[in-house]
Amino acid sequence: NLATDMSQNAIWDSIGIDNRIAELIDTGLLADNLKDLITGTSRVITTDEVQGEKLVPVGMEQGDSKSSVDVDLLGYKLLSDSGDETFLENNAEIIKVIKNNGGSVLITTPGNYNPSDSSTSEVDNSTSESLVILPPTGLTTDYIAYTLLAITSLGIIIAGTVLIRKFVLK
Repeated sequence: NLATDMSQNAIWDSIGIDNRIAELIDTGLLADNLKDLITGTSRVITTDEVQGEKLVPVGMEQGDSKSSVDVDLLGYKLLSDSGDETFLENNAEIIKVIKNNGGSVLITTPGNYNPSDSSTSEVDNSTSESLVILPPTGLTTDYIAYTLLAITSLGIIIAGTVLIRKFVLK
């Protein structure tokens, strides 16, 4: 639910989904079982920024290998003051694994991660902390009630002044 300006995200490539679902599956970017999930998506964003990095599972780092790499993606969303909370999550998956020196203890299926199905979670995907943006607090948006209260109070004061002048202060 975020908009992105791809000119500010030079290391990312945007893949439009229209008529490209089969291509995404054929190239291994997505597993076949995600065809229905991706149909409602407008685009997929990919990057090769971590291509030269040696990523290994947490606790198996040795030499120049790492268990994580940070890659920034700038996204925008217009927030409303309607009282609705905005929930944002970042899910990422490594979709291509290259083994140069024989076998590996890493058992994974690249491209199969489904954020709505926790059974597809493997060591090749990552989920960030959920971000919740709350609507502004302390702002008064119920102006009608306060306006009616002010008009009613003013009417009572004026009516009381007129009645006191007419009947008490003759």
